[in-house]
Amino acid sequence: MKRLNPNSLVVVSSGTPDTSQALSIAIALCSRLQHILAVLVPIIGECGVIALYQRSLDISGRAFPWLAVPEECYRGGMDLDALRLLVAEQIGTVGQAGAAFLLKTFHDQLAGLVGSAVTRQLIGASPTADPVNHNREPVAAKIRRLWRV
Repeated sequence: MKRLNPNSLVVVSSGTPDTSQALSIAIALCSRLQHILAVLVPIIGECGVIALYQRSLDISGRAFPWLAVPEECYRGGMDLDALRLLVAEQIGTVGQAGAAFLLKTFHDQLAGLVGSAVTRQLIGASPTADPVNHNREPVAAKIRRLWRV
């Protein structure tokens, strides 16, 4: 599996709407997970966050077999570069649906441990809302539509 360098510039050569949308979804997903990581590590520790992430990937991989490559996505912790690449390689709304499912699964796993109210306080009511940058709303809105299905 190819790995992305976090400092590298990704150029979509074909420029098709599907590939650029998949890349946008992949970037939004990883941005959201980085935010969640930053919020939760001081509270439940890095090992706790990684355990939730791994469990969420395992569950998501049953619904979306292309996500069932857990060793690539959490080698040495949370390998968000590998996850970004996996999502960006999906065609159509497949990546979008998988990203939404993974975020919802993570949110549900955390809510099962600490409760819905605490989860909402920590990472928000909607796992797809970007609390830092609201300029990504078009991408988050696309994920939210699939989320409600």
